[in-house]
Amino acid sequence: APPTRLHRLAMTRRDKSADAPGRVDATLLRRAAHDAMAFAGQPASEYASLVTDIDLRASRSTELAEAAMPELPDLDATAQSVRLGLACGDVGLAAGLCCVALAAAQVRSENKPVLVLTAMHPHDRAAVALTPLPDPEAASG
Repeated sequence: APPTRLHRLAMTRRDKSADAPGRVDATLLRRAAHDAMAFAGQPASEYASLVTDIDLRASRSTELAEAAMPELPDLDATAQSVRLGLACGDVGLAAGLCCVALAAAQVRSENKPVLVLTAMHPHDRAAVALTPLPDPEAASG
């Protein structure tokens, strides 16, 4: 399996808590996703999947859908995403790191980019892309 590159993190911060009453705006999570994908320099059509820390909370699920669908329109959100919060519950501060580890395993398995989105924190939103490193032998070949 090819080595994996972890690209630059894109982070935003909400003024209003996502746990506050009312509709949750996905603009900041979408900006983080867009920026992370730009840092990686891979077209959206190349991404194999999405890994996130969110659980079943309606506010987080809606925010994820509104952020990810426009940025990764070719992904099937049900079949091509992993929700750590749904599978493991709240793992606290380890959530982001666990998502990166899961994404790295997917990159190695699929040999395609994977996007990580974190949105369980009431204010912080982050995204990072992981991509396979090009094979140096193929590049020199």
